[in-house]
Amino acid sequence: MAEIKKYTEAGGTAKVIDDPRDKQVDALASEKPKDDMHDLTSWIMNRVKLWRDHRRTNYELLWDHYERLWRGLWAPEDKNRKSERSTMVTPALGEAVENVVAEVEEALWGRGDLFDIRGEMDDNPDMKKITDKNKARLKEDLDQLDFRSAMGEALVNGAVYGSGIGEITMTTFKIRDIVVNTNVAMQEMKGVPPELQVKVTELKLATMQSVNPRNFLIEPTARTVDKSLGVAVEEYVGSHIVRAGQKSGDYRDVDVGTASGDTELGADRQLENEYVYDKVAIVRYYGLVPKHLLYPEKQTVNLLDCRKR
Repeated sequence: MAEIKKYTEAGGTAKVIDDPRDKQVDALASEKPKDDMHDLTSWIMNRVKLWRDHRRTNYELLWDHYERLWRGLWAPEDKNRKSERSTMVTPALGEAVENVVAEVEEALWGRGDLFDIRGEMDDNPDMKKITDKNKARLKEDLDQLDFRSAMGEALVNGAVYGSGIGEITMTTFKIRDIVVNTNVAMQEMKGVPPELQVKVTELKLATMQSVNPRNFLIEPTARTVDKSLGVAVEEYVGSHIVRAGQKSGDYRDVDVGTASGDTELGADRQLENEYVYDKVAIVRYYGLVPKHLLYPEKQTVNLLDCRKR
């Protein structure tokens, strides 16, 4: 630009030649289709970023320090004095956390049953049998879903970070049972042993998984989840899970790409080298959004029937 200015001051004329590549770039940018959920996604991600910045600024340094003491890891920033040379971390804090979690688990499962369901006194015998059967089935479902271990992990997070968080989702399972062929009588008459068959049943059950507080975001002004504008869970998942979800309709059919290593997003902040292959960073948001950002009423499903009766 300085050379053009000197040339024009000397009496010459300068001409700027347009580069045709600029028009091509502008055309590509204007022709790029806008996602139907772009506005909604931008509104959610803006809040998620604000909540994440607030959490990292105010809590994560203390969480890192406390987690290192709990796991027995030494770091230079944990020195009490500059002249301190010892790198030993006493296991007192880890033992205290384990003792607290063990006492809570003993209170929950020490007597054998986490809950109890009983019929009322005036119920007929058939209703009491149905209640007992539903109680037994619910216990079997919780055992199959590994509810106890997920609850134990949430208790450990509560003892270490101060908050134990669990996420409840609906998941479809395939239950395989071995049953005997129905035509047993004919087989016994012919002297042939009964045949065994595999019966596959699909069930949609509510499952709970523990959420590390480092992967949980909430509106800073809220004291409880119910009073918050929303909450979000951000974490890495395997790329094969996302692709399977795209086929089943749980995720939109978009290019997921490849996630880069981010130790601040991972659940273990003490890792020096983050694994960066075959994983995707996702954000699950639960909460309120502006009504005008949602799809039209015909394309949405009303989960709460608020009509007057």
